[in-house]
Amino acid sequence: MKNLLLIILSIIFSISIEAQNVGQKGGVIKNYVDINGDKQGFWQKKHYNGKLKYEGAFKNNKPVGELKRYNDKGELISIQTFLEKNKQSSVTFYDKFGKVESTGFFYNKEKDSVWSYYEKDSVLILQENFIKGQKNGLTTCYFQNGNVCEIANWKDGIKNGENKQYFLNGKLRMQKEYKNGISEGEFASYNDAGIKIIQGEYKNDYREGKWVFYDEKGKFKEEVNYEKGIADKQEELINNETIELNSFEKNKGKFKEPSEELDKMYDN
Repeated sequence: MKNLLLIILSIIFSISIEAQNVGQKGGVIKNYVDINGDKQGFWQKKHYNGKLKYEGAFKNNKPVGELKRYNDKGELISIQTFLEKNKQSSVTFYDKFGKVESTGFFYNKEKDSVWSYYEKDSVLILQENFIKGQKNGLTTCYFQNGNVCEIANWKDGIKNGENKQYFLNGKLRMQKEYKNGISEGEFASYNDAGIKIIQGEYKNDYREGKWVFYDEKGKFKEEVNYEKGIADKQEELINNETIELNSFEKNKGKFKEPSEELDKMYDN
């Protein structure tokens, strides 16, 4: 009876091992799910057309080490590296030409630490700082020639502090202050020769008080008084300086997000 029981157990164990290795070559277990429903070991998943979608190792349903993702054409999209027992991972995204598009870190599924973005020729165009999904610290945008285009300070996902924009030649174009996401304090605008052409102040996100406009040589041009964003001679303010002011306010806070792959990172 004891021998019969051993034989039965041996057969069951053998069937279990074979079931785990169905379709495997060389005895390597692939796409294995344990008794708890967790992914274990090496995993691969394919797109609808048979092209590889991702490949990497899992332990207790969590990726460990290097995880590679591909589009439905078989082109590498990203390489993400996970540390076991660590919530932070690093990631590099690639464009269709195989060049680096962006690099950064995740804390769980949220952006963390420094993120850098590049154009197709690997030129740095944007760098941001995050703490667990929220922008914190300096954000810097660059021109193709490497000069700074714009710098802004953030706190807990909201613009807070000094904001500056520059011309391609490196000259300061605009400087202003933000407080809890709204314009607050001194404002100044310059032409590409470095000459101030507008001077004023914001209060609670509105132009307030005396605003002075200068010509391209820095000579006084006109003075306008504002109250909660409304000028005392509103109908006369159809000039280049006012158009530029409006463009600053319309585009404030807009930065390019080169990669849209972030939402797909955990689509297993």
